[in-house]
Amino acid sequence: MPFFTIGKDEVKFPPAHFADADGLLAEGGDITAEWLLEGYRSGVFLWAGPMDPLKWYSPDPRVVLYPERLDVPGYVKDSLQFAPYKVTTQEDFAQGLAFCERIENAKPMYPGWITGLFAQAYQELNQKGFVRSVQVWKDDRVVGAAFGTKINQIFFCEHVCGDDDYAAEMALITLAQNLEKEGVVLMDLHRDTTATIDIGLSEISKNEYLHILQNNL
Repeated sequence: MPFFTIGKDEVKFPPAHFADADGLLAEGGDITAEWLLEGYRSGVFLWAGPMDPLKWYSPDPRVVLYPERLDVPGYVKDSLQFAPYKVTTQEDFAQGLAFCERIENAKPMYPGWITGLFAQAYQELNQKGFVRSVQVWKDDRVVGAAFGTKINQIFFCEHVCGDDDYAAEMALITLAQNLEKEGVVLMDLHRDTTATIDIGLSEISKNEYLHILQNNL
């Protein structure tokens, strides 16, 4: 059981330091753009199964990617350069979101599933200019996608999805390259759940992660 239960009236989280050994900090709150933004700023993220109450986590350690340290494997470079793929960004976010919904919500569902409320909240975040996304296309259909929220110099990655060779990796790598151009210093991948190859991911302590947030948000 978490230490805290939070209501919907006040968009506020307890200090992330109080999360339990599994990273669980609190239950409750709501799935809206406002709650997601406050969660990111507070060092927590939403992670709840289909029939579970809303749960907010702040794990220790935290999986991150420093865009400047991105390590792109040669065969992924070749796929991006020579294979019949096309890459698009925010203008096609709706298609990337729908693709990830299909992939993540396929049975058996797991706690990373995408609810209608979450999708709606992310559409609102996109309209407000917070979302950064990459869609990988092949034969006029999306085969890979990665998206999340950028606040100042920090990016909070939510989903990396793919159903074609290296498509998820291509989406995440391209997203990291784009974010580095925007001055992003750290990509928060929550936990290592992307099922991607090693592209330079790092684990840092929760204290270090929260310190980075404090300095960059």
